[in-house]
Amino acid sequence: MVEKGMDEGVFRESFDDDEITVIGIQQSQSHFSPAQPSMTKDSPIVSPQNLLSPQLKSAGESLLMLYGSAETVFIADALSATRFALGSIRKNIVAVMREVTVPLRIVDDIWTMNVVLADESCKKLECIVAHSVLVDLIGLNPEEAVAIRASKDKARRREGTLRLKSVQESMERLDVVWEVEFYACASSTPVVRKMQTLAQKLGLIR
Repeated sequence: MVEKGMDEGVFRESFDDDEITVIGIQQSQSHFSPAQPSMTKDSPIVSPQNLLSPQLKSAGESLLMLYGSAETVFIADALSATRFALGSIRKNIVAVMREVTVPLRIVDDIWTMNVVLADESCKKLECIVAHSVLVDLIGLNPEEAVAIRASKDKARRREGTLRLKSVQESMERLDVVWEVEFYACASSTPVVRKMQTLAQKLGLIR
């Protein structure tokens, strides 16, 4: 049996059974700060709102004001408003696209497409997507699209195909604000006149 003294304690080594026993190890002084005292019923309660910096508070209030200025409405409210209007009215709605009822195509040299929009107030609102909206989404007018389709350049045709596919992907976003024109005549199909993301609508991006 061999005993060896060290500054941090004493090792006693047993060579018979290869067992090492540590005796009297001194604990080193902790470098961590003492634990915070527990909260009692008399401890002051700090609101999370009070922890926000003035800059963050101001930014949050500004966003709320911007959202209010966007003047978005539910589909049901827009439909109700048409009963008191002459001709047509345009309303901004935050809705999701449920399905495409008429696929993207060219008719009489213009883009056409019909979609179904929905929100918590209305499960189905079929709309015509205006030609100008589709041109903005695709980045091509019908004449250019026809020329690309007839091109012998595979890369050019592939690029045209990707642009057409991106239209539906853009419409399936959950943050789209749809500017829809509703008509007083109930039999007339509403028309999507403009599409923007919520960030664009609030002026957060240019």
